[in-house]
Amino acid sequence: MATIGITDYAQSELETSCMSICPPRAGRLRRATDLQRGESVKTVSDVYSPVSGEVREVNPALEPQSELLNIDPYGKGWMSRFI
Repeated sequence: MATIGITDYAQSELETSCMSICPPRAGRLRRATDLQRGESVKTVSDVYSPVSGEVREVNPALEPQSELLNIDPYGKGWMSRFI
């Protein structure tokens, strides 16, 4: 199982808090395809899948609290999990 998110460096480069996250498509994804999209006040950023696999879980905590990406990107701010 792989846990996908953004790095602390990436979230700090956005210069503003992430305002919303678009969940990934269900099913199989190929490496380097668009996995999710994060939106802040200044920009929209795509998150690409680092490996091929099947989406198994999307972090339900991000829908009401997208700021978890900024507060805890390596813990509670994960975006999706797939195998």
